[in-house]
Amino acid sequence: MGNASKHAMHNASSSEIWLDCSLHYHYKKEALDKDASWDTSGEAARRGTMQHDVAERAMGLILKGGEVETSVDRAVRASKHKLTEEERGNVILSMQMAQELSTPDMDIVTEMAVDLSHEPGSTGRIDLAGSDPDFILVADYKYGQKPVSPNSSQLRIYGSNVVKDARENGVDLSSDFEVKLAIIQPKLHSEALVRSYTVEQLDRFRHYVEGVVDAQVNGHDSRGAGSLKTCEWCPAKKYCYHRPTLVSSMLSDLTSDSEIPNHVVESIVLSRTAMKKVIDECTAKVADDPVTFPNWRRAEVENGRKWSPLLEHDAIENKLKKIGVTDLYNLASPLQVASRNQGPKVQTLVDSLSVEQGHHIRLYPGAPKGEPKVEPSKRPKASVPKAKKKAAKKKAGKRR
Repeated sequence: MGNASKHAMHNASSSEIWLDCSLHYHYKKEALDKDASWDTSGEAARRGTMQHDVAERAMGLILKGGEVETSVDRAVRASKHKLTEEERGNVILSMQMAQELSTPDMDIVTEMAVDLSHEPGSTGRIDLAGSDPDFILVADYKYGQKPVSPNSSQLRIYGSNVVKDARENGVDLSSDFEVKLAIIQPKLHSEALVRSYTVEQLDRFRHYVEGVVDAQVNGHDSRGAGSLKTCEWCPAKKYCYHRPTLVSSMLSDLTSDSEIPNHVVESIVLSRTAMKKVIDECTAKVADDPVTFPNWRRAEVENGRKWSPLLEHDAIENKLKKIGVTDLYNLASPLQVASRNQGPKVQTLVDSLSVEQGHHIRLYPGAPKGEPKVEPSKRPKASVPKAKKKAAKKKAGKRR
């Protein structure tokens, strides 16, 4: 669930940020030196922590032979948390997913504490760790809606330090010994997402992390983020001097009153990797100023689904083929696959392999229906008042 130390400067849980942006470390250090707040948690994080707490207790009861649902209900009562029916269902599903990861010969430990080599004194807490003769398992529960990948830096930090800890305790691990990293995220998937690494790969990653932290702590690294995605959960984003530069590199000066050129709007809107905030700003400008952008229409998009970005298309196709789905059309949309291959089994699997897109506004090239498309050369020009025209002619006559 993250580091035990309240003021750990390089929490594994926020490693996606500080590995990409060294300014995050410097801003955090400055805030903590001044006893200022550096809190990124909210209501969603609090609810997630409650589900984590119940899951920890429930897994302990399950390992002693308890049934999943009974163990979860006992854990809810013991924790005194008031979970909704949906949250209770999430914990039950996560326990079932965790059970599927285990093997008959596996020794399982819950809430395993591991020292983090990149920050002496800092400890990571692994939700579920297992030791099998053929591999090591490191699993993490995630109860939010934000997709998390099993190759996240947090899991790789945990995995690499589990390997280091095992060696220090006399366990002989070859360089090609397998370590499985798993994300258990019941809100998005009905089975755990697993990624395998070798000991050698995790060792290299651990040395890389140690190097980044050393450079930051010793003042040799003050680079800013390379992606706006990094800024999303950073408390310093409201006053960070680097972020406006990063935004302006994506789109010409969003903070000014100048009009956004049509070709920039087009490239942003048509890009599937563009930031939602940028698209929303373009949408607003088109709606507020249709004269400047006459060839764009604004349309609402109903709830839909898209294939999970955490799974390779080959993996999705293989899972569908296993239950007899053959009408894939090179992996069409989830809705099309479900409608062409009807049945509860197909729908359930499609739902587990896809995520909701939600309800949102999108821009489309092409004027609204009933309005002719305006050619660039024929776009209406801003009218000049007659008084100004006369003054301009008078001024031109004097120059002659």
